[in-house]
Amino acid sequence: MKIFRIEADISECQSIVFDIDDYLDLLDPHIGEKKAMFLPMENIAVADFWQPIELSYFQNEGSVDLADVSLWKSGLLLMNQKGYDALHDVLAGCGEFLSCELHGKAAYLFNCLDLKPENGARVSYKEKGGWKQSVEAIGFPAEWNEPVFKFKNELTFDLYAAEAFKAAYDSHKLKGLCFYPY
Repeated sequence: MKIFRIEADISECQSIVFDIDDYLDLLDPHIGEKKAMFLPMENIAVADFWQPIELSYFQNEGSVDLADVSLWKSGLLLMNQKGYDALHDVLAGCGEFLSCELHGKAAYLFNCLDLKPENGARVSYKEKGGWKQSVEAIGFPAEWNEPVFKFKNELTFDLYAAEAFKAAYDSHKLKGLCFYPY
């Protein structure tokens, strides 16, 4: 099974974003500001007290297309209705959908709640002078086949997708993400 690291496609698409103050004002009373800022790494469910926030598009330099799906802090996917409709069934068991609004229309934030253990994969690094510079390769266990999951190593924290997620994304001709195979 092929695994992909997910990144936002900021060179081709305007990203879906939210006002950080609205986000923090909503989450701070429940989980604190620090945990809210690092929600993907904290791996906390927030659906019980979530209230819809407004999403918008951010004009990335040189981009024309509007993203259907964007990435925030390697663990939160922001999506318009098209992205939600295409990915809901694939993502449903991996986290929680939080309703939002995007220019007066339904939109969603997906909070991935599948955080894998740091010692669960084999990670090799490029080193220089005894210092780890970058991730060279990651060997994920075969049982890590969920559509999306988060993984932290000594240098990075990223969201990863299995072939099922990428296939749903591609078959619906969604825009806004890049996939890098591992």
